[in-house]
Amino acid sequence: MPADERTRLQIRQHFIELMNEELADAIMESMPPVPWPEIATTRDLAALETRFDARFDQVDARLEQMDTRLDQVDARLDQVGARFEQVDARFEQIDGRFDLVDGRFTQTDDRFDQMERYISNELIGLEGRLSMRFTEAVRLVVVSTVLLFTGILGLAATYVATGS
Repeated sequence: MPADERTRLQIRQHFIELMNEELADAIMESMPPVPWPEIATTRDLAALETRFDARFDQVDARLEQMDTRLDQVDARLDQVGARFEQVDARFEQIDGRFDLVDGRFTQTDDRFDQMERYISNELIGLEGRLSMRFTEAVRLVVVSTVLLFTGILGLAATYVATGS
């Protein structure tokens, strides 16, 4: 049964009575404060160190594997990054081509605007010319009709005046 602190103090007091205090303290200091089976020996510590070394070796090996995997992942990410750079460059080319197409659409739109203005001006001019010609044609028809009726009336008056 392990000695508790009270028992240890009683043992120390007994040693002081049998010897002196200095020897009692020296003896008490050489006694472990825990039961002997709980005291680790050099052999226990060496076995523990061996187990720790083996475990640390396993951890180191696992970390090496993880480092290798991470290196592979980094390499793959570098490849993916390079591919994204290629895709970005391709998109920039496409953007440039769209800019050219936009420019051509703008030019075409400007040409349509010019053609619309030209056609509009031509139609206005044509309308004016047609209006003038129509007015002239109407005037000619009116004058011709008046002259015709004047001629017919003159013939009718001559016919009536001559009696035949």
